[in-house]
Amino acid sequence: MAANAHALAAAYAELAEEQAPGAKMPCADLLKRVVTGLVQLFGNGERPVRLRCSVAELWLTSEQRRALVLIASELVVNALKYAFPETGGNLAVRLIFDGPYAELIVEDDGVGLGPAAKPGNGSRILDELAMLLSAPIERADRPEGGLRAVVRLPLG
Repeated sequence: MAANAHALAAAYAELAEEQAPGAKMPCADLLKRVVTGLVQLFGNGERPVRLRCSVAELWLTSEQRRALVLIASELVVNALKYAFPETGGNLAVRLIFDGPYAELIVEDDGVGLGPAAKPGNGSRILDELAMLLSAPIERADRPEGGLRAVVRLPLG
């Protein structure tokens, strides 16, 4: 567990590193390490969470990369905290290209939003980070159960 915590801390430290203004950086490896680290640390207890992570390579400025990885982090942490209150489940994180957009998709097969769900501090943080990317976040219950969150990042 300590090794997982150190690896996750190193990934977040890398995320904080400043780069030359406007320089583009790869996102895939860092995004995978953060998402995997979160699931290894917080998703392997009495309610194990199985992760599928498929991330296309995307080059962004350091500010954009930071916002995208923090959005993914918050969505994954929310799934780990709320999606599986009694049992484990499945979590999928994908970064794909769809025409002039890159889409970050985080899905789980947990309990979904439900009618009593109210936006909290995490939702406000997500929305502010998404504004940095000009990429609104769509959240919706999945017909087969669980939650799907999509961030559509314009490319170009």
